[in-house]
Amino acid sequence: MSIKLRFYRVILGLSLTVIIILAINFIASRPNEITLKEAYLLGLNKAKGWDPNAALIIMTSVDDKKEGSKGSNGKRRNWNLIFGVPETNKQLIITINDKDIINSKSNEDIIMKKSMIVSLEDIKVDSPEALKQTLEKHPIEPGKDWAEGHHFGLYKIEESGKTAETVTGFDNGKFTKIALDASKGELLN
Repeated sequence: MSIKLRFYRVILGLSLTVIIILAINFIASRPNEITLKEAYLLGLNKAKGWDPNAALIIMTSVDDKKEGSKGSNGKRRNWNLIFGVPETNKQLIITINDKDIINSKSNEDIIMKKSMIVSLEDIKVDSPEALKQTLEKHPIEPGKDWAEGHHFGLYKIEESGKTAETVTGFDNGKFTKIALDASKGELLN
């Protein structure tokens, strides 16, 4: 084999190695953000392992100081969820970070009524679409420092039976939470 051919093989091998390393670093550096619905499903799986009758009571995105969209694409890195067992005081508090459940703690609190349950069927509009619809109708700004970016939440309104999906930001410097009907995407407030 000629020296020239060996040289080209070495250069090709080094080039491929560099490309592979750059690709791995790019993939590893991308934030592991998830939508509200993806966080719900991840938490629900854990909660059903804790108690087969578990159901969501409330969930919200949480600030983080790492890189990422900070909610500008309807996704967040961190989520807190509270599941409960209907007609009991059993609760499970779950924390998600970068697509992983990093904490879950069983707790006893108020008795959860069936009217407080949020089910998967209630969530027809996921957080990216909720953000888009909110910004089209009420252009709130992303938060800075505290409540950085846009945040998302989900809970049942007992009086109306509707599931509220919230988008949070700032309007004229004031903390503002806009609620949509999670099944229709229509503004509630």
